[in-house]
Amino acid sequence: MSLRSIRQYVVILLIAIGVSLVIQKVAYAQIVVQQHSMEVTYHEGDRLLENKWLYHFAKPERGDVVILQDPDEDIRLIKRVVGIAGDKLELRQGKLLVNGSEQIEPYVSSPTFPVQVQFPIVVPEDAVFVLGDNRGNSKDSRVFGAIPLSLVEGKVITRLWPL
Repeated sequence: MSLRSIRQYVVILLIAIGVSLVIQKVAYAQIVVQQHSMEVTYHEGDRLLENKWLYHFAKPERGDVVILQDPDEDIRLIKRVVGIAGDKLELRQGKLLVNGSEQIEPYVSSPTFPVQVQFPIVVPEDAVFVLGDNRGNSKDSRVFGAIPLSLVEGKVITRLWPL
């Protein structure tokens, strides 16, 4: 093998690594769940695939599981969007109501009670209201309020591991 062909392989390898890093930073990323707030849906140690470019072209929808920046700490959180701009959210007898309709949430592991935020609440423009599926053990919008869309990093699209 000549020195020229070795250089070509090294250049190709460096380009591939660079493209991979750009894709992970901008478009898709593998993340590891490090909290219990989304149990029963996701567990600590689960590896998920995050779509980071989707919300550059569309807004989050109710039901999306998103990765977001915690507004109080320098950590990322995984939560479910339960309210979008203009939605009126209420909590009654441990149940979530959106625009007056009780939500069917089979993924929720415990009742939903207020924490610090006063209900009812209307989600402001350019914001979402997020909750963990493990409502008894979740730091979410009941603590810090609606989240500006600028803090939403991406949407979880699938679990990679375990299958």
